[in-house]
Amino acid sequence: GIGFLNLAGYKSRHTFDLDSESIVEGIRNAQTKARLREDGGGWGIRFTNGGQQGGYYEIFSGVEYATSTVATREQLGTMTQFGDIAYGASKTLIFSGGSGIPVAPLSITLKRGSKKDAYVVQISKIGVIEKQYEQKLLGYWALDEGIDTTLRDGSPYSKTGTISGNAKWLDPT
Repeated sequence: GIGFLNLAGYKSRHTFDLDSESIVEGIRNAQTKARLREDGGGWGIRFTNGGQQGGYYEIFSGVEYATSTVATREQLGTMTQFGDIAYGASKTLIFSGGSGIPVAPLSITLKRGSKKDAYVVQISKIGVIEKQYEQKLLGYWALDEGIDTTLRDGSPYSKTGTISGNAKWLDPT
């Protein structure tokens, strides 16, 4: 008989794993630079869902992306997508200079194309970074939007939720 290897599937999963590791390393890098007050103070990392151009993240010095200096930009693999960031939108994580504590906690979900697996990367309010691999993730709502009534699903299924009634977002601090 003839045997075939599914190299495309292996490469897709391997790239996905490497992208998740790169993001965690990028977060740690920005946090360390903030702790050391490199370039004078706070540092941040901005995650952008670039649509057809793919997702990427940028590490920058400063406490606001708009007035910052980008030190590094990393492009994600073509099969890796941000599951909880709308096309063309971004999420930004800022670390305070000296402490390396984030201004607010943040969660990022990575999904692998149309596959049912995902990585969830969470940064707690005290700066602890955790990465969790989820197989067959059915839905993931981080509830960290902070505005509006739409809840983005970070799973591969993109099942958007809606807040109804008199619910209000609270300040995470």
